[in-house]
Parts: sequence; structure tokens; C-alpha cells
Amino acid sequence: MLFLRRESFKTYIREYPATSAFIALNTAMMLWTLASGEQFNTVALYRHYALIPSAVHFGEWWRLITFTIVHNGWMHFLFNMFMIYLIAPPLERRLGRLRFALLILLSAAATAALLMLVGTDAAVGASGVDFGLLGYYVVLLWRRPYWFDAQSRSVIVAFVLLGWLSTLVVPGVSFIGHLGGFLGGIGWAVMAGAAR
Repeated sequence: MLFLRRESFKTYIREYPATSAFIALNTAMMLWTLASGEQFNTVALYRHYALIPSAVHFGEWWRLITFTIVHNGWMHFLFNMFMIYLIAPPLERRLGRLRFALLILLSAAATAALLMLVGTDAAVGASGVDFGLLGYYVVLLWRRPYWFDAQSRSVIVAFVLLGWLSTLVVPGVSFIGHLGGFLGGIGWAVMAGAAR
């Protein structure tokens, strides 16, 4: 089963440096917003870090980066980091550090691009990256199902279905953001040759 994590903390960091770096960056931003008091003030949090299309159009380009590493509350942060912790290592192992890091970047960029094109609300969080990883897995399941044991295939299908179900029924979740990340992951899988 691909998604059982048995590594020690030290081994996890050594074997999955890109995953660990992304989790560390999100954790650092969570601690920063806690220390600055912004984590307790949603208006301030969104005013400084969220992807707000109109603000980006007025030159606040850093939002294209900060929105994906800032979370609104502990549950939001913990859920996204748990998903990354769980589903990222098999992809980093298979793709290698560089191509996996590019998958993270492309998923975040695709999330930002779709939000800029058709989004109207402010968005924060790494769930676009979560969905980018799921999108990559979907292509692998379609084109390379033999890479996965039956239990791992079932887990991937469950994650994808539950991810989209929660996107549709949980208030305040960005459908556009999740769709952008998902399409970015699919796109990178195709470009990286996983679809052949």
C-alpha cells in the first residue's frame, strides 16, 4: 500500500525533500500569521496574502505566490498538510525531486491562473496543490494502473471522489481553485509522459 507512512521524521525529510520543503514553507507561514496576529483576523489575513484577482491586476503580484502557502485556521492548514504528507511521497519517489517540485509549482500556477481568469472571490490554501497531485494520480490510474496495488487504487479513487464531493457541498470551498489545480496536475502528467 503506497499511502502507509512508516518512515521516521528524519527519514521522511531525507527521502522526500521537496514534499518536506513545501510542508515546511506552509508551516512557517502558519506560524508567521499566528505570531503577527493575522491568523485571528480574517480580514487582515486576506488583505495581505489572499489571491484577489482585482488586487493582482493592480500590481500586488505576490498574491500569486502567498495564497497557496497561507491558510485560514488550523483545520484548513492541518487538512491540506495531512493530504500532502500522505499522497505526495509516492509521486516524489516516482518522479524525482525536480519533476515533483515542478508538479507542485504547476498545480499552484494553474490554480492561480484559473482563479485570475474566472474567479471573483478571495482564495487561500494549498488545496489546489492537493488537487494537482490527485489529477496526476488520475492520469496514472488511467494509463499505468499496473503501477498500483488494488488497495492503493481504491484509496486514490476514494480521495478523488471525496475531494470533489467536499468541494461541492462544503461552504466557502473554492471550486475554481480546486479545478485549476486538478487540471494542472493532469496537464503535467501529460507533459511528463505519464499519459503515454
